[in-house]
Amino acid sequence: YAGVPAKAASVTSPATQRSLDVATPKSLTAYMSPEQLCARPSGPACDQFSFAVMAHEALFGVHPFPGRTLEERRCAVQRGPPRTRGSLARALRRALEVDPAARYPSVDALLAALIAAARVRPRRSRAWITAAIAAVGAIAWLVVHCGVG
Repeated sequence: YAGVPAKAASVTSPATQRSLDVATPKSLTAYMSPEQLCARPSGPACDQFSFAVMAHEALFGVHPFPGRTLEERRCAVQRGPPRTRGSLARALRRALEVDPAARYPSVDALLAALIAAARVRPRRSRAWITAAIAAVGAIAWLVVHCGVG
């Protein structure tokens, strides 16, 4: 992730967690995948996890893994995705899995699952759900492709 000092991102000892909290903006750590929070090798599944956190916030109004500190967020993420009801929540839950191999094979597959889940909702809520997914997708695309953020 841009803006995260490489040295800070690779630190895992408890004695240095305070420096990671300071070196990494809270707005960034709130969207980090379990791999990133534990300084393990990461890949495209990290982006899917971060996208799912943003989508969860946009659709449900709450962060799926609450915490004020890096350690609190790490513990919340390690407990796994929240158990919420509904087709959209189920679609997001898979993208929020702790194990990257349990997530969707791609962000495109996640988006397809979200669109399919939005189609089973009542007609009046379908438009705002589709708009929210499109907005989060557009923001994610800008961040990944244009370095915005």
